[in-house]
Amino acid sequence: RVIFFDYEELGFLGSRAYVQKNLGRWQKLEEKFKGYVNLEMLGHDTKKSDKKKKAYNMKMYIQGPMTPTYNADLELASSLQKLGNKSQSAAKFKIDPNGFNRSDNISFTGAGLAAVTFSQNWEDDFNKSRYHTQNDFVETLNLKTYHHVFRYITSAIIGWSFALTK
Repeated sequence: RVIFFDYEELGFLGSRAYVQKNLGRWQKLEEKFKGYVNLEMLGHDTKKSDKKKKAYNMKMYIQGPMTPTYNADLELASSLQKLGNKSQSAAKFKIDPNGFNRSDNISFTGAGLAAVTFSQNWEDDFNKSRYHTQNDFVETLNLKTYHHVFRYITSAIIGWSFALTK
């Protein structure tokens, strides 16, 4: 399923409601749930303001090693990374188990479900001047990075989806 959630900034209301509505079915195995893939801040990569002066400095955030979903998150992230790395994309995503809790992934991991967040590198290249401000416009996106990122993610998701159907 491809789902767009609303109200992330208001306590993850959209994703939280979705998880609450479906969790019972997933736990009873009435419907298969293999993991949640979250996309966040993927077009604001810059080489100029990146602390490492690196283009395509992207990460795949998961929960930390001491959390209940860590192993499932790592398995999901590793599968996606392996598949995405096969794409013809300049972008690559480094898995970072830092407990990322700033997006809808938290509704899933909070319910014990695997989740990953594909994003720019928040530690080295965060877009503070535009993130959640009136200055966040489509014209400010790095379209070259955006193209490579979605090439990578699309390859990863399609490959993962086919692997699940076997």
